[in-house]
Amino acid sequence: MGERAAGGTTERPPGWRQGWLEPRDQRTAAGWLAAVLAGAALWWRAGGGADGAWAPWERAVPLTARYELDVNTATAAELSQLPGIGPTLAARWVAARERHGPFESIEAVSRVGGIGPAKLAQIRGFLTCGSPRGDAAPGNR
Repeated sequence: MGERAAGGTTERPPGWRQGWLEPRDQRTAAGWLAAVLAGAALWWRAGGGADGAWAPWERAVPLTARYELDVNTATAAELSQLPGIGPTLAARWVAARERHGPFESIEAVSRVGGIGPAKLAQIRGFLTCGSPRGDAAPGNR
C-alpha cells in the first residue's frame, strides 16, 4: 500500500483515512449513541425496570380468539375441528346440507345423523347460522 519512509512511518496516499469515521464524526456518533442508550434506560426504568413490571396483569387487556363456524357455509375440514366432530361426521354434515338445503337454525343441525342433543350442546358455542345467502341471520349467533 504505502512505502515505509525513513523513521518507520508509512506514507499514506492522499485522501486516505485511518478509520471509518473522522475523529470528529466518531465523537458525534458516540454522543448520539449515549443519548439513545440513556433514553432507553429511562424508558426501561419508567416501565418497571428490574422489578419486571412491564405489563401488570391487572391492567393488561386480555386477548381472546373465537372459533366460529357458519353451519351453512363451513367445509368438512373446518367442521372436523369442532370437539367431538371427526372427518366422518363432518362429511355427513356437509352431505345433509347439500341434500336437504341450508339449516334454518343451529338446532336444525340435529337432523344430521350422529348429532344429538348432547353433541349439539357441546358444539353450540362454536356455531352461527347464516341465511341461505350467507349473511348472518338475526338471533342465530
